[in-house]
Amino acid sequence: MRILIADDDAVCRNVLSSLLRKAGHEVVPFVDGTSALDTLQSPDAPRIAILDWMMPGLSGVEVCSRLRAAHFKQRSYLIMHSALTSRDEIVAGLDAGADDYLPKPVIPAELMARLRVAERTILYQNELQAQIEELETLAQRYNLLGEIVSRRQASLNSPRPAPAPASREPDRSSPELCGLDFPAILARALFESGFNTAKPVPVLTPAACNSAPLMAWAGIVLVSQQLWLDFLLEAGNDAAAGLCQKSLHRPGQARELPAVLAETQTILSAALKTALQADAGAAFAPLLSRVRAADKSSPALPIPERCLTHRFDLGESSLALTVFISECPPRKKRPEQLLPLDTLAEAVFMPDVPTIPLLKEGTALTPRHIQRIANLATAYNDEISVPVFTPSPLAEFFCR
Repeated sequence: MRILIADDDAVCRNVLSSLLRKAGHEVVPFVDGTSALDTLQSPDAPRIAILDWMMPGLSGVEVCSRLRAAHFKQRSYLIMHSALTSRDEIVAGLDAGADDYLPKPVIPAELMARLRVAERTILYQNELQAQIEELETLAQRYNLLGEIVSRRQASLNSPRPAPAPASREPDRSSPELCGLDFPAILARALFESGFNTAKPVPVLTPAACNSAPLMAWAGIVLVSQQLWLDFLLEAGNDAAAGLCQKSLHRPGQARELPAVLAETQTILSAALKTALQADAGAAFAPLLSRVRAADKSSPALPIPERCLTHRFDLGESSLALTVFISECPPRKKRPEQLLPLDTLAEAVFMPDVPTIPLLKEGTALTPRHIQRIANLATAYNDEISVPVFTPSPLAEFFCR
């Protein structure tokens, strides 16, 4: 971890630097508070700072006070390091914004213990900030999805053409993958999700993949066939804007286009899941749809060999939807082998409460889920192993 030290006393600064480097940390030393504050306000600021009270320029207390007043989403963990150790001085340092107080001269064991506290606190802050950002994103998407669904419902209440009756004879020109007629499944899904004017055209070669400005992903697990299906919806900016106009009945703002594409994928993948269940049995959709903009600097998409692209028109724009198929046999794993995004093939129960699942089948595991399973194994002194579906490379690409 990068740790900033600000102290005008060369002996104290060198002792701290030596101890931290021996413990494997990277040290960023300063001799004044002004330079330390500038660094701690930068985007790549060290996550921990050890500040002397009395320094040229700004004092350690002033640095703490200014950082606290700035209200950054994340700021460095601040440790005041001073020979001023009266109760009033410690209180003043903590009230100014310091997170901890380390008296001089430093005791190595105490320094390392306080750094472990700092690292735990930073870990909790990172988890909390990630959850806050995820909730903010979900709230925005939820509001947008509500608008899309309400518009879609209004169109469903108006007369619309019925779907073409299914032919008793299979369409020999329609490509099949794994025994499933995906063009027919897609046609049903498009109709059920309100795209009754869209005409899917199967294309035997995959879409441009990674070259379209916007890509929305969704994943479905076919349980009985042990397959992981990735659905990639690709759109240019014009197509995304046209989709926004169709979904919201208004021009979409540029910042809305990715979310509109993601929620379109959410609606479409839900219809695909229903259609697939009718043909192939149980299916999970364990992960929220994701969207990302193509970036030349990002790695290329990990494309499975088996895939089929459909292009369909929406008025003046067109989209491409590709289904990618990966083998996904369930594999039993012990708690220490589990990874985030592994999807439970079976529910997990507590041994003494066999009727209420601790985690339901189809759950995509998070670090907290994995910890719960590990705690369960520890509590019951049991060699627990759970069957999981391993996510496809595309799922990992979009979700990790």
